[in-house]
Parts: sequence; structure tokens; C-alpha cells
Amino acid sequence: KAEYAIGQVDIENLPKDIQEDVKKLKEQMPLVSKTLSYIDNASQVLLEILGGNGQRKYLFVFQNNREIRATGGFIGSYAVLDVKSGKVKKLKIGGIYNPSFWLKENIVPPKPFWATVRRWEIQDANWFADFPLSAQKVSWFYEKCGGPSVDGVITMTPDVISKILELTGPIPLPEYNAVIDSNNFFLETQKQVDLKYDKEENCPKKFIADLAPKLFNKLSELSLDKSWQVFEILNQALIQKDILLYL
Repeated sequence: KAEYAIGQVDIENLPKDIQEDVKKLKEQMPLVSKTLSYIDNASQVLLEILGGNGQRKYLFVFQNNREIRATGGFIGSYAVLDVKSGKVKKLKIGGIYNPSFWLKENIVPPKPFWATVRRWEIQDANWFADFPLSAQKVSWFYEKCGGPSVDGVITMTPDVISKILELTGPIPLPEYNAVIDSNNFFLETQKQVDLKYDKEENCPKKFIADLAPKLFNKLSELSLDKSWQVFEILNQALIQKDILLYL
């Protein structure tokens, strides 16, 4: 109704000091209407995902789509995300090889792996092109490595972060002598986790763990207009399979 009503307004007949604001509102209303309609249709699912009916725990898997695997890319990093009432309660990020250290069983991999590895581990669990099957195997391995059971598995490629950085703008990381933006995110992250990390500390994924909270802070400071654009980016990423969900 609001979209229709504001569409009937002749901006030229308004006082000049509010014309620009009304013009912006007129332009944004279709996007607001479309997004609200999308949220309304998916509200019950979103309510469940975001912990509206109790705390939820997700295994967040970062897939490097420059190194191809069946579900979109090699699993380089992971995060465990606790969500309740729409708020992130806890976020733990680490390298995918860390859980494998605690894997006690010698699990035989699918036969095509045998040329390179004889022990199946979590980083190779996304072997199946059927994503639900791969997601189940990833969470199964995570439990075998001593991790808690999870309510779902979510994957994301670096392309999603790059697009979000276009909205948030650059993020300074002085402790790494770096400024991360949409153009250098992938390359700089590769350098930090593969080459530049502290060899004595031996935590190559610490860079991602330090970047994540700063990115969240930037997202929380976005204007309403840009916040809607984040929803559009995530929606497009779901369509293009840059984000995959198994719940």
C-alpha cells in the first residue's frame, strides 16, 4: 500500500527541502517491498535458522572455489557459529586440518582418492556432488574429531565476502600491515594463511579469525539502504550456489 501511495506523489508539487528525500524513498520502496515479501514468505524458516525457537549451532565451511571440489571448492577453513534470537552468541574459526588432529579412526576414503591419500579426513568430506550427502559427511567427520553435533552446515565461497566488502568498504588490519577490500580479499587472504603467518605460533587461519569480527562490525554500521543490498547479495549467492545450506 505504501509503495502504491508514494507512487502517486508528484515530487514537483512538494516543498523543495523534502523533494530529494521523497525521491530516494520512492526509488527504494520497490526494493523494500520485494525484500519484505521474500522475508514474509520465508519467515518461519528464517525464524528457525536464526534461533527464534532456541539456540542453534552451525558448522560454517569456507570453500575455495579456485580449487574445485564437488560442492564448489576445497574446504580450507571452518567456523562454529552459535545463534540465538537472531544474534551471534559465539563464533570460533579455525583451519580445517585442526579437527583432523583429533581423528582417532583410520577411515578408508572413496577409491578415487587412493592415488593420493589412504586416510579420509574432513577436508575431503565434500566428495559427493549431492550437497546434503556431503554436508552430512562433513558434520559426521566433525563429530568424529570430537566436535559437537550441529543443527546445519553452511558453505560460502570467497566471492560472497568480496561482494560484501564492496558495500562495507576497506577494512584496516594494522597488525598484518594490510587493508582488505573487495579487490584484494582473496589474494591477501591466501598470502596470509599460506605464507605470512607466524610459523612458531602455527595458526595460519588466525588472519580470518581476526578479520571476521571487524567485518561484522562494519555490517552492523551499514545504512538501511546498504543493509537491503546485503540481503540481495546473499539471495543472489544462494541462487548461484556460492552459499549452500543444509539444515
